Amino acid sequence: MTATSRYPRLLAAGVLAVALTGCSNTTNTGSGTSPSSSASSKPAVCSDIANLKKTAQSLRETSLSQGALAKISSDIATIKQQFATLKSDAKSQYSAQTKQMSSALNALSANVAAAKANPTASTLAAVRSALRDVGAAAQDLETAVTSTSC
Repeated sequence: MTATSRYPRLLAAGVLAVALTGCSNTTNTGSGTSPSSSASSKPAVCSDIANLKKTAQSLRETSLSQGALAKISSDIATIKQQFATLKSDAKSQYSAQTKQMSSALNALSANVAAAKANPTASTLAAVRSALRDVGAAAQDLETAVTSTSC
């Protein structure tokens, strides 16, 4: 193979290397390369709060008709799991809002248990009030998370 026949191959290899480098997910910071930030690199609490918000919305929209207490109980279990994940990911951040949410969820759980045991107008009213409190606590938590992390 002669030098002139190797030249197009070397040129093609060089162009390919430059093209592949241009497609990588790194940016030059002057002192090496680091991954570029993108929407997918948001903190885990961003997806945690989105999941919790959906369940809280479902709870808020639940009407207290026959069979609603079973659905509410199921949603409480789901939101408690989502809340535990969020608290773990947030560590000690948002402590005021997580305390408020924890208190609201505990009150809702207790009120639902009381309504299941004795479904009266007053126990159902307490569930309705606790649902509003969970909704407000979820909104406060969402506002705190999205204003600082997402």
